[in-house]
Formats: sequence, structure tokens, C-alpha cells
Amino acid sequence: MISSYFIESSLKIVAEVQGTFNQGNYNAALGLFAIIYTLAIGIVIKRSKV
Repeated sequence: MISSYFIESSLKIVAEVQGTFNQGNYNAALGLFAIIYTLAIGIVIKRSKV
């Protein structure tokens, strides 16, 4: 369940980033992706420790 949710949200993020790239807003897309990616890794690390 968690993996399918993670894949689904990842696809949404990719779609959002691609849409932002298409608008030419490179820095905003990169920043958004970096923040979400960092949060996702933090969640994965927390879950693996428990």
C-alpha cells in the first residue's frame, strides 16, 4: 500500500515538475523537487529504522 502510494505521488511530482519546466520556471521546479525528494528520503529512513 505504501509503495503504490509512493509511486503515485512520485508520478504526480514528476508531472508537476515537467509542467513547471515547460513554463520555463527552472529554479522553482528544481527547488520543489529537491524539497520533496528530501522529505521522501527522510520518511523512508524513519520507516526503515522502526
